[in-house]
Amino acid sequence: MSVDTFTLFVVLPDDSVCTLRNLASGVNIEEVKARLELIAGLPSHIFILIYPDGEKLQDHQKLLMRENIKDGYVLRVHVIEHWETLYNSVFRNNIESVYHNGGVHLKGNMVINAEESGKVENAVYDRGCVALFMSSFLGLLRMCNMLITVGVDINGTTQFGRTALHAAASKDNLITLKYLIDHGAKIYITDLLGKSPLDVAQSCASHMCEKNLKIMQLNLRGNNKIVKNPKGNI
Repeated sequence: MSVDTFTLFVVLPDDSVCTLRNLASGVNIEEVKARLELIAGLPSHIFILIYPDGEKLQDHQKLLMRENIKDGYVLRVHVIEHWETLYNSVFRNNIESVYHNGGVHLKGNMVINAEESGKVENAVYDRGCVALFMSSFLGLLRMCNMLITVGVDINGTTQFGRTALHAAASKDNLITLKYLIDHGAKIYITDLLGKSPLDVAQSCASHMCEKNLKIMQLNLRGNNKIVKNPKGNI
C-alpha cells in the first residue's frame, strides 16, 4: 500500500516561501524542522511552526493527510522571542548588532557569580554558533570573520548536529565554505542523520561546493597515505 505524500509551503519570517515536497503522511514537526534547517538556514531550536491561524505546532505532532494537513498546505515559521533580535541582526548583516546581541561581549563585559557563569557561557556559545550557522548559509563573509575572530566555535553544531560548513554547503556558498575550511572547519563531521557537508551539497544540488569538497577529501586521503608511508613503502 502506497504512503500518501504531500507538498508543504512554509512562509519564512521575511515572507519568502520554502517548498517541501514529497513529505509522507505521518511526518512529525521535528522532521519538517530538520529539513527547514538546511533549506532556510535556520537552526531548528530558534523557531517554531504555526498554522495560518496562529496555533503552535509541537515538535512531536504528526502531519496526517485528511486529518490535520492537506496537499499544498501552508505553515509559518515563528522565531522564538529571545532569538528575534539576533535573527534580525544577522539577516540584515548588521555586524555590530550581532556582536552585542549575540552575547559575545558578555565574555569580557559582565561580572557574574560562579553559579551563573556556566549558564552565561552556554548562552554565549549557543548564540555564537547560531549566528555563524546563519551567516554561513547567507554567505556573509565579514560576519563569519568577526564571529570566528572573537572565538565562536567554527565546528559548533545545531541540535541536528550540523555545522556552519553544512550550512554553506547547502546554499552552495563556495567562498564561505573555503573560508571556513581554511579557518579550521572539519569536512568529515556528520549530522544526526549521518550526512557530511559533502552529502548535503549533493542532496541540495550545490554543484560548486560538491566538486570542491570531493577534491579536498581526495587531497586529505592522499596526504594521509603519504604520512603513513613517508618512504613509499607498501
